[in-house]
Amino acid sequence: MPPGPTPALESERSPTQISAGVQSSTRSGEDKMAQSSTDSTIANSEKQLVISELAVLLGIQESVIRETIAVHGQDRQQYYSIGELAIRWRVSRGTVYNRLRLAGAKVLDFSSPGKRSKKTVHVSVIRQIEAQRTRKLC
Repeated sequence: MPPGPTPALESERSPTQISAGVQSSTRSGEDKMAQSSTDSTIANSEKQLVISELAVLLGIQESVIRETIAVHGQDRQQYYSIGELAIRWRVSRGTVYNRLRLAGAKVLDFSSPGKRSKKTVHVSVIRQIEAQRTRKLC
């Protein structure tokens, strides 16, 4: 027998140790069940349908689904903060302020004059600035 502590037999354990062992085995069983249900949920959510398959399942035309995606899939967000624009344009926040100032963009700001606050820009202004700055590569 290898040296070290030997496991206690059932008869040598106290009743609290035995009940604690039962509870821990039950908990681990519950954890395993929760884990397997989570795994099956993840597996189910990873299934993807092609638009044509979705149209067949719903019983509608594929073109209707594509139009709906085109209309509702565009810029759901109405306003962007300066920080979000900096991430979108891959520039610093200072550059965002400069570009907005050069474009004469109107910014939504609810703060009192001279106070700091979160400023937001409407998506139409952003599209206009992006259209002005978009150029052909060659």
